[in-house]
Amino acid sequence: KPEDNRYDYFNICIHHITPEMTEYAPPFPIVWKEVETYLTNNVVVAHNSSFDMYVLKDTFLANNMPFPTFKHFCSYRTAKYIVKGCSSYSLPNICEALTIPFGTHHRAEGDSIGCANVFIKCLELAEIHSLEELQDKYNFRCGEFTINSFTPQSTRSSKSKSISRF
Repeated sequence: KPEDNRYDYFNICIHHITPEMTEYAPPFPIVWKEVETYLTNNVVVAHNSSFDMYVLKDTFLANNMPFPTFKHFCSYRTAKYIVKGCSSYSLPNICEALTIPFGTHHRAEGDSIGCANVFIKCLELAEIHSLEELQDKYNFRCGEFTINSFTPQSTRSSKSKSISRF
């Protein structure tokens, strides 16, 4: 639920979530308490994490909350490195290309299952056995949240820098 329960029309067109659907939803700090143990000190995979992780960072800052600690990878980026020739690497399209069953797009359950299966399938196709091997083989580093900073996933050759809370 965004601040003041206001959504940009463009975003409503993408995810089909309306202010009426979230009018009585709890604020982020309460929702975070429900999911915190699943993410903290773990590896998180998101499809197009460059969007999701910046939104998460901004949400922590807006709520004056400390950052959690976890590493994050992007299944979209991973698929682009490993699965060649797709016209689109959107989650529904890459699931179809990899013959992975897919639920409802832009809904937590369907997206999370699809994203996990894409990431796992890509690791299998590339015969990769660890996340370190994935980073080495494709010359990128995972993103990371620490208590005091946020670093997006990036190529090792890029000049991506951590964003500090202080």
